[in-house]
Amino acid sequence: MKKLAVLFLVSLFCVSCSKYENGPSLTHHSAKKKLTAKWQLSSILLNANDTASDYFSQNLQIYPFNIYADWDKNYYIAISHPDGNLIAKSGLIINKQVTQLNFAMESMELYETLASSLFMHIPFLQQENDWVIKHLTKKELWIYTISGGVKSELHFDMISDYADY
Repeated sequence: MKKLAVLFLVSLFCVSCSKYENGPSLTHHSAKKKLTAKWQLSSILLNANDTASDYFSQNLQIYPFNIYADWDKNYYIAISHPDGNLIAKSGLIINKQVTQLNFAMESMELYETLASSLFMHIPFLQQENDWVIKHLTKKELWIYTISGGVKSELHFDMISDYADY
């Protein structure tokens, strides 16, 4: 009976504790492993209002975001063109608890015009900001930052896991 009570308390602790605002509370994969993937931007929220209309209603899924690490364990975030080339890229700083990201994207040579168009619609990607990871699973990533009194939130769906390559 005592073992059952201890098991119940441990399971209750695991279920109630989550490092992310919107979970999950229990996971089998490391947070960095879940982050390193090709992501499709599914929604852009500014102060909780979905702004993925007009341009993005037709083109939101064309340009995947990539989060990856090199051999030296340096992390990067990039936006890809459908042809596979990078449009914009930034070094990615991940805090020790894997609850915050920091980056400021820069356009890549030959893609400045396209990157400028993307940054016009999502300007906060180009500014250095600390992003809080609100939700991270094997299939979804939600991050937000607050800058100039505006809460900018991005929701992503996983396209492919880089652990599979």
